[in-house]
Amino acid sequence: MNPIQIIKVLVIAACMVLATAVFTIASQAGDDVTNSDAIEAEVSDFGQLKRIIEQASKDAKAKGGTSIDIHLVENPNMVQPADLVAVDYTVLDPKGRIVYSTRPEMFTRIDARYRDPFAQAGAATGTETVLAGFAGLLPGSGQAVLGLRKGERKTVTVPADKGFGPRDEKKIETYPRQRTFPRAAVIPVGAYLKTFDDTPETGQQVSLSPYFPSRVTGVKDGMVNLENIATDGDIVEDDFGAATISVEKDRIVITLDPVIGFPFKVNDKSGIISSKTDTHFSVDFNQLLAGEDLQFDVAVRDLKKFSLFEKIDIPWIEDHDTAMDLASKEQKPLVLLLYADWCQWSQKMLNHTFIDPRIKRFHDRFVWLKIDSDKERMYKAVFEQENFPMIVLMNSQGEILKKIGGFQDGGTLALYLENILTGKTLAKAIVHAKQQSTASSQHCKSAD
Repeated sequence: MNPIQIIKVLVIAACMVLATAVFTIASQAGDDVTNSDAIEAEVSDFGQLKRIIEQASKDAKAKGGTSIDIHLVENPNMVQPADLVAVDYTVLDPKGRIVYSTRPEMFTRIDARYRDPFAQAGAATGTETVLAGFAGLLPGSGQAVLGLRKGERKTVTVPADKGFGPRDEKKIETYPRQRTFPRAAVIPVGAYLKTFDDTPETGQQVSLSPYFPSRVTGVKDGMVNLENIATDGDIVEDDFGAATISVEKDRIVITLDPVIGFPFKVNDKSGIISSKTDTHFSVDFNQLLAGEDLQFDVAVRDLKKFSLFEKIDIPWIEDHDTAMDLASKEQKPLVLLLYADWCQWSQKMLNHTFIDPRIKRFHDRFVWLKIDSDKERMYKAVFEQENFPMIVLMNSQGEILKKIGGFQDGGTLALYLENILTGKTLAKAIVHAKQQSTASSQHCKSAD
């Protein structure tokens, strides 16, 4: 038996995360639509949509149908999934503390614990453009606007699973409070060069530990001899609390005194000290708001329906000189995508990011150039590209404004583009996107 083919399914419905939408399903037998079988259903989440489609498919099969049509009913006055929404919002945690705000008067009141991750720009960004129903730059912002109308202001609760996600107990790690170092250490010359970027010489002083210096006592047979120099009883202040130094006969003991609630870093991970005992302490590496329901005080300033962007395509140019000439002639900034056909993150940029309405709205504001730099390697060298994909933003004269490595979602890239058009400092363009984006790891390594 041939499976029921789902046809005419709008991406907006298939990708729905949280929505209130009405659609019609009609089963078809051959080329004839059985209108009597048409149903209407209000959908509140993707799971519900999936179940309705599965049941409609089953019913159509039983009646000899070969396909079902799904039509999303567009409400021009209400925010639905994938609509482009200009919004102002203030976010509060369960205790009423301000997490973030696009409003200047509220931005200054962001709680101290949230300033580092969410207030690095130093000032409110103002009205933000979000893609309704999808993850925004601040998780939950895309969900908060669903069902609202243009000009409406409302307080909306966004559950944890639609915001920063659930807490993961596996992300809580425990460490000993005491650390022991030998009074004397020996390391290979190669490791010394890599660590200190200098040739070892007797008498040279370096820092193997943040709590005491080390001195080179000799270099022999490819090994560097070091003496760790510490003072018994010293107390060293650190970001997470303090460390007390004890010097014994052949070792140095560092006893950490971490403060609960203070930040703690391990390699490239940052967490919060959550508990301690006499011998150990625990660090919670969950995102600060993981597991928390958030309150959004949200106001819809403008609404553009998804259908407005359906037929808009990014006008890509694939010849470098042609694109540069056009940018100069029309005095437009240029977006260059350096990609590789075989790279999944390149394909995701082309097939997801650049069909995002947040990017499509700039279709006539930039010149768009894409080059397969894995094949045309001259450009890989010219732009010093290390991995795929890479975005290069240039002004109309071809001067490089910013190079962005790795996959970028529509919201993050849109913020860069908007800042170019408004002349804002690109260094401050990304306010809180670092909480969402893992672009540094979302890339393909060059074959070189």
